[in-house]
Amino acid sequence: MRKIDVSVVLNMHREALYLRPTLLSLDACANEAKNAGINVELIAVFDRPDQDTLEVFHRTPLKAFEQIKTTTIDVGSLGLARNAGIDLAEGEFVWTSDGDDLVSRNSIVELVKTARNHPHSKIAVFIDFLVAFGESYHVARYVSDQWLTAADFAYHHPYVSRIFIKRDVFQHLSYRDLKVTTGFAYEDWDFNVRLFASGFEFLVAQNTIIFYRQRSNSLLKQANAVSARMVPHSALFEPKTFVAAMADARKRNPDWQKFMRERQAIYERKFVHEMLASETLVGYVTEAAQLDPEVEPIRIEAASNYCPVPWDSQHWGFQLERFYQLVGDQPFSDVLLLPWLKPGGAEKYILQVLGELWKFGACRRLLVLSGQAASRHEWASLLPKGSVFVDVFNAFPMLDDAGRDAMIARALLAVAAEGARLHIKASPFSHRLMDSFGSVLSSTYKVVYYRFCDDSYAWRNERVNSPWAVAFLRRQLNNIHLLISDCGSIVAADWARLGAHKEKYQTIYALCASQEHPSIKRLPNKRLLWASRVSAQKRPDLLGKIATALRQDCPEIVIEVYGQIENNYHQQRLFDVPGVIYRGSYDGFQTLPIDRFDAFIYTSAFDGLPNVILEVLGAGLPVIAPDVGGIGEAVIEGETGFLVPDLVDENALVEAYVDAVRRLYGDWDRTVEIVERGRQLIADRHGEAKFRQRVSDVFELALHVEGGQSMSSLYFYADDASQKILAGDAQKIISIGGDFGYGNFGDVLQHINALRAIKKTGRFATVSVMAANAINSQAFPSFVPEAYKTDAVIFVSSYPLILVDTDPQLTRVAEIRNVAGLGLYGGGFLNSMWGDFVLSVVEHFLRLDQKINYWVSGQQITSPFEARVLEHIKAFHPKLFGVRDEVSLRLLAERGYDADFSFDDATEALEGLSDRLSIRQGQGLALHLNSSDYTANTSLADGLGRELASVASQDAARHEVTVFQAFRDSRQDVFDSSETIKRLDYLFPFHEYRTIDLVGLLFDQSSSNKQIKLDLALGYSCSYHVTLWLQLAGIPCWLRSSNSFYDQKSRALQVSQGLDEFLRNPKLADHTSNLERRATWNDKLQRHLSSIDPIENCLRFESVESGPAPWSFFYKGHPTLQDKLSSAEKDNLWLKSRAEVAERDLGATRSENAELHGRVETLSTQISVILASRSWRLTRGLRALGRLFRGEFGAVFAALRQRFTRHRS
Repeated sequence: MRKIDVSVVLNMHREALYLRPTLLSLDACANEAKNAGINVELIAVFDRPDQDTLEVFHRTPLKAFEQIKTTTIDVGSLGLARNAGIDLAEGEFVWTSDGDDLVSRNSIVELVKTARNHPHSKIAVFIDFLVAFGESYHVARYVSDQWLTAADFAYHHPYVSRIFIKRDVFQHLSYRDLKVTTGFAYEDWDFNVRLFASGFEFLVAQNTIIFYRQRSNSLLKQANAVSARMVPHSALFEPKTFVAAMADARKRNPDWQKFMRERQAIYERKFVHEMLASETLVGYVTEAAQLDPEVEPIRIEAASNYCPVPWDSQHWGFQLERFYQLVGDQPFSDVLLLPWLKPGGAEKYILQVLGELWKFGACRRLLVLSGQAASRHEWASLLPKGSVFVDVFNAFPMLDDAGRDAMIARALLAVAAEGARLHIKASPFSHRLMDSFGSVLSSTYKVVYYRFCDDSYAWRNERVNSPWAVAFLRRQLNNIHLLISDCGSIVAADWARLGAHKEKYQTIYALCASQEHPSIKRLPNKRLLWASRVSAQKRPDLLGKIATALRQDCPEIVIEVYGQIENNYHQQRLFDVPGVIYRGSYDGFQTLPIDRFDAFIYTSAFDGLPNVILEVLGAGLPVIAPDVGGIGEAVIEGETGFLVPDLVDENALVEAYVDAVRRLYGDWDRTVEIVERGRQLIADRHGEAKFRQRVSDVFELALHVEGGQSMSSLYFYADDASQKILAGDAQKIISIGGDFGYGNFGDVLQHINALRAIKKTGRFATVSVMAANAINSQAFPSFVPEAYKTDAVIFVSSYPLILVDTDPQLTRVAEIRNVAGLGLYGGGFLNSMWGDFVLSVVEHFLRLDQKINYWVSGQQITSPFEARVLEHIKAFHPKLFGVRDEVSLRLLAERGYDADFSFDDATEALEGLSDRLSIRQGQGLALHLNSSDYTANTSLADGLGRELASVASQDAARHEVTVFQAFRDSRQDVFDSSETIKRLDYLFPFHEYRTIDLVGLLFDQSSSNKQIKLDLALGYSCSYHVTLWLQLAGIPCWLRSSNSFYDQKSRALQVSQGLDEFLRNPKLADHTSNLERRATWNDKLQRHLSSIDPIENCLRFESVESGPAPWSFFYKGHPTLQDKLSSAEKDNLWLKSRAEVAERDLGATRSENAELHGRVETLSTQISVILASRSWRLTRGLRALGRLFRGEFGAVFAALRQRFTRHRS
């Protein structure tokens, strides 16, 4: 047998009635090739065929093939069927074929000629013309890949399924099994994408035709109907590869606009005219029509044009390059889809969950996409560090919704890390994306859908829910892996309606803090608070009616309203009602003056479990709220609040609210009890520990992982001097606590004092741990050991750092030898703000070697964080545990753990500072101010400004005023004394004062300190440690407290007077007992330190490959707000320029459309006049005869007439 040149791989399924024309067409091809000296074999692949198809094949005479091979398989997959045939091929080339198409008889000859004439072997050759026939007709003409880019291969398939290629290519590449049930489709498109990425050139065999049958039950139509119309992810779509391919395309075409114009010229050609202009090609059309009458030449003449080269120079494939540039080339562990990122309860809840995942180290890198119109995204700054936020709606104004969705889906498949999660907040954007691409996205991501409340409306005195969300779930529930709700009522409602997939639903109650000592224990003042969005959902229109009804019984009751009025909510004179006062919008619950109110009233028509309800309960304010959604899970009638029935009749509803207000005031002692039960509910069910546990359970994360692995990814760095200490033989103790290097007076003192206690033993080298983002200069790593008298310092980061020459000279810590102990020194960080971070750092070290001796000292624990602390104690068994205040002692004791009382870890250092300075009782005034967010001292006019005015009226203010600066911190969210004075502006009443930098004073050991004299009568402070320092020096000092965290500090420092009372009669705290207990603790600690045995160990810090992406190093306080604003301004300018370009293009298109519309209307009018004329009707027959005799019925019919004449003769 002669050597085979071409193997035709023919795939068949159940095409019996279409198969014979295909076979005869291929036989004609093989015969033409045989005459040209090309040997062709046919490989027939039957995949789950019916008997008719087999019979037609075997009964069709095929004479031109060198050999025919057949194989029957049962895979139900075009890709696997093609592979099966290719495995049997012997030819130099393989040409794929399908069982219902026809080809021009010169095809094999031209394909071989094109391939062999090309100098390179990495080529794929395609047919020139495609004639679609059957149910629809169009004509396409393919071009070489010089006119195409990677963007076009992403956008659509620019070639046909029939490919001609070297057989040895399939040693490295094969077709994929893309069953339509997976959501992916188009095996041939996918194969060509992978060829393109591998560097293959795509050529066209000129003057060849494939006749491509269009039928309703074809595999292509099935794929279009069932799949997401997308090929799987492959190398070409990797961000780096794709961006590089587009850069290469621009390099090959430096005049990009000219290249685009030339592409558009291809698009505007008339391919049917080009094909029928060739007598040879007309002959091939005729031959196809003779083989199969469904190839209708007259319909081909009238066929529409299809161009494989897209006309749009800004289609989404091109925009994918820009998208990749925005998000980077590192994979994301989590992706969040939102309509926008604005303040809202749902957004807050989702960010809480993601924040907890980030703390666990599970959310290593987050991508957030917003997909609907929004001018601002106020909460983008709240995303976890290293997150990427893209406003795809505004960033890509040239795309429509379908284009943006396709681009996003293509990109999401490329940027997903292994096991990535796709978090979805319900919105038209996310629902539309899932409806189009849910099947493919769910194959790559674990889809997490956050299920909040449905809209509802009243119909004939009944409450009816909107169908929008339920309809979506019915369409997409199979593609959703996890549904999370903030209340159980939504889960129950879905189960009642859907009755399936209950296992996918999980309830995680929202995280919410609670105050230990609510402010309800006072006489009521007849003022009610309403705070929410002013929108139709929240029913603010009820307030006026409630107030009017209340005035009949209690005219002094006033409802104060806070909230932003939504743009689409128009209610004239909504709050212009006696008993209702509108106070404007508010920036978070913490800014509301809740102490002024007796209760909170809520009037929503539909809801889940609103954050504001939880916050009010946690703050110790009674709640009156409707029984809608999940509100009844928190506001339990008579137990934790006053629940109003969900009544459709408005008059009855108003009366129900009035009745609840009567019950509120009717038995105030009972109301106080209800408040306490509500506060306790929040503490128990919505506290940090419970929330953490639920997130852990739902996402199947381990709170504590055995085997030395850390709960989260942390990265440690040190300079060369510290690295030598860490690798040395000396026994070491690691010191971690409140001072991570941010320059806080009290934290620095506690740190120094803790180091002194260790050094006193003379046995250990000390290793301090600070935060990498606290480094303020290149010199800081070498400054710390000298300033603190520590032997080494390690800097911790929650992500890998990218360090350059201008950054500190740090390297990753690989190991630390001979770590005998770890001490967690004191501070007020064991709370929901900072506790998790500090404990995670401690736990990271302790997991590396559980034999490390561990103790804790000087801690303040703020409820409800005691649950997390006890969890930590249970896991890591500290040898000693000391707290600095009675509240912390009690919180642990109530849960069964007896801690020691250590008092404050800065005590000795504070006393030493007083000894260094000349501080004594006198007549002057000391001030310390702090208005940072965590202090809650943000109300300047009503808070600090008013209080300072009172202080300024005292005798002490007429003597020397000393302002203490207690922070050395360039971060723009820290507002210590100097920064607060600037914020106060004219409200700061002191014009002549001196400022003392306390942190600078600590590190300055020169004798100049002795010249500072402090003669003080009293102090006003926003700092715990400034207050304690002055108290220990015999100076009465009042500590300002605006939240539960500072309330606890005030109690510890015996600040029980109000400010006015303190100013009239300053009371000096008596710390005699505390100092005695401190001395006892110091003795106990020294004995413990002396008893620590030497150890030989090595803590090894493994590289975490699956951790977050590396991030550039920034010095403390950078990037500044100005840097961020400049960056945002650049983004805005870029978006504006793109919008202007899109607007110009849109204007030009509209003008062209208007012009064409006018011409069409003119022609239509003229044609109507002609067709309506009498002469046109009378001459119709004569015109037809004239065209017939002149041969003007078209080239195809001319050819048919000529052949018919020859046949007759």
